[in-house]
Amino acid sequence: MKRVRGERGFTMIELLAVLVILGILLSIGVLMMQTTISKAKQDAFIASAYTMKEAARKYALYHRIDESPVDQVTYQELVDEGLVEKMQDPFTGSMLSEENLSYIVFSGIEPVAVCLYAENYKICGTDDTEEPSSFGQLSRDSITPY
Repeated sequence: MKRVRGERGFTMIELLAVLVILGILLSIGVLMMQTTISKAKQDAFIASAYTMKEAARKYALYHRIDESPVDQVTYQELVDEGLVEKMQDPFTGSMLSEENLSYIVFSGIEPVAVCLYAENYKICGTDDTEEPSSFGQLSRDSITPY
């Protein structure tokens, strides 16, 4: 094979530098993707709380017609009434069990607060308390491990 004058290949150092740069870019991309997935799971958990809120509002209106005021409704009652389908835990992918202790608290017929439990996370008060979290205050920061 003839070599053309001025034709040169890449040195080992140049190839290693390119590989190091590609490795750094790839690791940054993976970290950003993991952060995005984590935020999406948290947003899905909060959306489940709002789904329960809307189902609870219908539950309260239905029971108000029966003239039996409602102070609180559990996740299982909403499922039994057919107002909400069994929910999936966005963190593990499993369905919430029938023994799940999640509930909605009312003020009159308006749902105002929630305690929503997944397998490892909850939206319910702080680490020290089990007070329901107000719907007006729900955010990713409302989700705590337990």
